[in-house]
Amino acid sequence: MLRSSLVVVVFLTSISGCRCGTDPGWDGGMAGGADAGGAGGGAAGGGVAGGGVAGGGVAGGGVAGGGVAGGGVAGGGVAGGGVAGGGVAGGGVAGGGVAGGGTAGGGTAGGGMVVDAGECTGASSCPGADTACQVRTCIGNACGFANADAGLLLSAQTTGDCRTAVCDGDGGVMHVVQDLDLPTDDNNPCTRETCTAGTPAHPPAMLNSLCPGGVCNATSQCVECNSASQCTGADSECSVRTCVAGACGRAATDAGIALLVQTPGDCKRTQCDGDGGTVVVTFDSDLPADDGAQCTTEQCMNGTPLHAPLPVDTACSQTGGTVCDAFGSCVACNRPAQCGTDTECKSYTCAMNACGVQSATGGTPLMAQTSGDCHTATCEGDGGTTTVINDLDVPADEPNACTSEACSNGSPQHNPRPVDTTCGGGVCSDAGTCVQCNASPQCGVSNDCVSRTCTSNACVITYAGAGVPTSTQTANDCLENQCDGDGGVVVANLDSDVPADDSLQCTQEVCSMGVGSHPPATVGTTCSQSGGTACSASGTCVVQPTVVSTSPANLAQPVATVSAAGFSVTFSAAMSPASLSLQGAEGACTGSVQVSLDNFATCIAGTGPTMTSGNTVATFVTTPGMMLRRTYRIRVTGAALSAAGGPLVPFTMADGFALQSPAACEGSMVISQVYGGGGSATATFSSDFIELHNRGFSPVSLAGLSLQYASAGGAFQASGVMVLPAATVPAGGYFLVVASTGLGLAAVPPADFTNPTQVAMSATAGKVALVNGTTAIASCTAANVLDLVGYGSGVSCSETAASPAPSNVTALFRGRAGCDDQGDNSRELTTATPAPRNSAATAYACACQVMNESNNGLEADFCNVQFPPSLSGAPGSLSVAVYGRIYESSQTPVGDGGADPLIRAQLGFGPPASNPQYQGGWVFTDATFNVQVVNDDEYQAQLTLPAAGSYRYVYRFSLDQGVSWTYCDPNGAGANVNPELFFEVSSLPVLTSGP
Repeated sequence: MLRSSLVVVVFLTSISGCRCGTDPGWDGGMAGGADAGGAGGGAAGGGVAGGGVAGGGVAGGGVAGGGVAGGGVAGGGVAGGGVAGGGVAGGGVAGGGVAGGGTAGGGTAGGGMVVDAGECTGASSCPGADTACQVRTCIGNACGFANADAGLLLSAQTTGDCRTAVCDGDGGVMHVVQDLDLPTDDNNPCTRETCTAGTPAHPPAMLNSLCPGGVCNATSQCVECNSASQCTGADSECSVRTCVAGACGRAATDAGIALLVQTPGDCKRTQCDGDGGTVVVTFDSDLPADDGAQCTTEQCMNGTPLHAPLPVDTACSQTGGTVCDAFGSCVACNRPAQCGTDTECKSYTCAMNACGVQSATGGTPLMAQTSGDCHTATCEGDGGTTTVINDLDVPADEPNACTSEACSNGSPQHNPRPVDTTCGGGVCSDAGTCVQCNASPQCGVSNDCVSRTCTSNACVITYAGAGVPTSTQTANDCLENQCDGDGGVVVANLDSDVPADDSLQCTQEVCSMGVGSHPPATVGTTCSQSGGTACSASGTCVVQPTVVSTSPANLAQPVATVSAAGFSVTFSAAMSPASLSLQGAEGACTGSVQVSLDNFATCIAGTGPTMTSGNTVATFVTTPGMMLRRTYRIRVTGAALSAAGGPLVPFTMADGFALQSPAACEGSMVISQVYGGGGSATATFSSDFIELHNRGFSPVSLAGLSLQYASAGGAFQASGVMVLPAATVPAGGYFLVVASTGLGLAAVPPADFTNPTQVAMSATAGKVALVNGTTAIASCTAANVLDLVGYGSGVSCSETAASPAPSNVTALFRGRAGCDDQGDNSRELTTATPAPRNSAATAYACACQVMNESNNGLEADFCNVQFPPSLSGAPGSLSVAVYGRIYESSQTPVGDGGADPLIRAQLGFGPPASNPQYQGGWVFTDATFNVQVVNDDEYQAQLTLPAAGSYRYVYRFSLDQGVSWTYCDPNGAGANVNPELFFEVSSLPVLTSGP
């Protein structure tokens, strides 16, 4: 260190290289620049050759602590250290000048005088001021500084700036990142206070965080709700909570929607009133329960249940009555004629609905009498008739000299006069006639073969001819003693001399060539022995079996099934299977069991029987299966025999039965809408959802089912399984499942089920399966997959082909309100604006039926197999084109020039004895539009011929893209006015595959 008392005068003409504001040691800079008297300002923190002057500077031009190389003389500066804060504002001398000697503008221009004042008596006598990071020192009478350690925490801090002020080790202050020094709360309950790398921020609070009066939304606002479930109250069938733009509200169900729970039979219905409440309205279809009375009918009249009387004289069988009275009671009579037919001796009465009898007085003569019968016909007093003796009523006289007329105790008499009384030409016979003779002795002696007789009261003497029986015979021996024609006697066979009756009603007494026997009587001969009613083939009297019931029953309309392509007959007794037969070919009715469409002019064919229930039930299979909605009648003839041989009491079904089409959609739950675009800022809805639809007419339970999602090319995994609740979806109903929720323009309608974990689906490509089970499936073809939707590009599996790709603003819809299920995602699913339906949506059950003979709007007016009339070819070859035509008044108008988009046509082939309407074995392929012929649309398709054999082929048309079908034969079928347009399997053309 240079210590000297020399006064050093330094003139500074300029200072360059100013680092203003970049280092704590240069806080002065060129303060004020040059004043009026000085040329150039002081140098702040400038150093001269390693010992610069720190912080001084004379305002207006004074020289602050000019340094000398190696240790400037500025108030005792040390080389490398310098003197801090020496200058005096206004231009005084730093460290030793005359205090206040210079004033602004009064200093020496371009410089100043520095007086050597290097000595200090203590740190406080050193120029400058102490700071938290640097304090003055006086060591060896020399002023200096001591710096605090780097990192020393300062006591004075700026709260909430995400930083901490510490010393930098060089006497200065630096600010380091401190993310725990959170910024001051902005008083928004829906923001958080955070520091990120030293930067304060107020990001949004977590969605649905509680805040005064509600919850936080995605834009840091405190709103009443983000979803309807956060609103107070409860949903009902007529009113559900809503959340719109953060405000809670309620949405009322449309007026007229009926509640699920009703009071049956009260002629009323409880329904929504459109304002969230309910109202009870008249519903006259809700008939009261049957009161059990045969003479009343259940009605509703303007909401009032009634049990109205049936028309007077309606037949009944309750309480001993036979007819209905005007008050709905079953009584014996309403008028006398219902009690019986009046006679001269008895008249019937009906008093207070009870029958009575009035009898004529006994002995009253009847108007009609038989003259000359020695009697008078009279009433007997109890309603019957009788005759009484009237011997005055003698018979009319007859002109016979050998009789006299009289009555004897009521018996008319033409009494013979005494035998041998002389009469004209002879004598009176014992018969009262005038004859030649009365007895053979009057003519001579006779024997059996030589006759001296009085024959016909005339004497005749003759020989009996050969074969004339003698008077001496052995009864019931099948033989006869006869005259030989010469007066002698011979024995001959006499088959009329049957054996004595064996007392069995079911045997005959027969002689054959003189030998007697008791063969069985004709089967079915009436008898009454041993509790029987008819004779069996074995000659015993047995009970006649009867037909107890048939299945289908009379007037039944059962649904046709593959396993029920026939009928059964239940008998009152075990039957002989050999006596039960159904003809093998359609035509004139034969066999003991017959089934007919035309009052038995012809009958259909089949096989059987299969006997069950101890041979009391006979089941037959018709080949092919019976047509749908045609009236069939069953007849069983007396040729059907019981196991005991008793002939059946013949049976003919009174009205018949008609098979109905199976409901192919019954019990069918499908995926009807898929939306995977929810959750983004541009999405239509904030949630990904899947909509299910019950296509059938009966409720379906979701218990044990799951929805499973996988990416387009990925496998199904447990994370994508959404286990459905044990809810029941009503007939035609919808069920809305929310898979995940995020951002979006709107919330979906109230979901029927929200999956508890987020299953985010792709908006454009993926696959969804409805599964009978709750474990992730191994493949799309797993046996328990009930329905599958594969959508978008690159999807690994789907039904036939993937559906089009949806987006953030479009969803996949199953056609026909969720009914269309063709086994081809590309055909049955289309994209449209999302419109989720939940259990409150209007139900839509699907027909899914064969429409032939239904006269339903979905039955084609006319269709046929147009050409060719038959097909043949080698197995595996492609047939010629097969054409079919359809006419539908509203869909094939003249001149439309093209196919209707709702019409679907298919050509199929199958076994010759199988009904394609509902039996198996048929293979169908889509047909394409060919040409319009007047108002018929013609379609065409080709068949790949199957294995060698005989088949039939058929066209079928659908007016709703494959949901319901009309089957067509070459003669035409459909709902047109022609009454002969019936579909007939027997009319289908034949396909022959093979040489």
